[in-house]
Amino acid sequence: MTRTHPTAATLTRICRATCVLEVLMAMTLAAFAQQIHQLSGNGTSWTEQNLNGALTGPRGVAAYLTTPNDQKHVYYLSSGLAPDVHQLFFNGVSWADEDLTISSGAAPAIEYSAVTGFSVGNYQHVYYIGAYYHVHQLLYNNLSWSDLDLSSLSGTLANPGALLAFTTTPDLHVYTRAGATHTSTNSTPRMA
Repeated sequence: MTRTHPTAATLTRICRATCVLEVLMAMTLAAFAQQIHQLSGNGTSWTEQNLNGALTGPRGVAAYLTTPNDQKHVYYLSSGLAPDVHQLFFNGVSWADEDLTISSGAAPAIEYSAVTGFSVGNYQHVYYIGAYYHVHQLLYNNLSWSDLDLSSLSGTLANPGALLAFTTTPDLHVYTRAGATHTSTNSTPRMA
């Protein structure tokens, strides 16, 4: 049996068809962007609530409680090619949405970034992957939000899908799958 190899013209057509398919998939994802919903269970039943934030993209949702006020916080990426990081928080009466990218002056996230974070008291730490695969820390210090580009400090670039963060007070730890020529763990002292 003789094998024939595709011609250059055939490979070009396949490449163009693949590009068109990728564009159509991106448009479909944007068309099906949704808002963040909360599912709550009380031991006997479950309820669903639309938190009415901005439209979300295909990735990036994290949530935690702050102490001592036990306030709920949800972090997510808005839809689009350069999504902003948003915070939904419950103030005891209703859910409020805040664009942390604008509040902190941070770079937008990349489209498929993960979002993770934690709180230490009411200090809120949120991590995401921004332009050029830089890992960013957004920090709320009880007064305002600030941005710190951890990749510029550490030399570590991240792949878009995986990001995890936690604290072993006073150290902060951020884990990501990094490129082959970079380290895979960032550890920075607390920035107050």
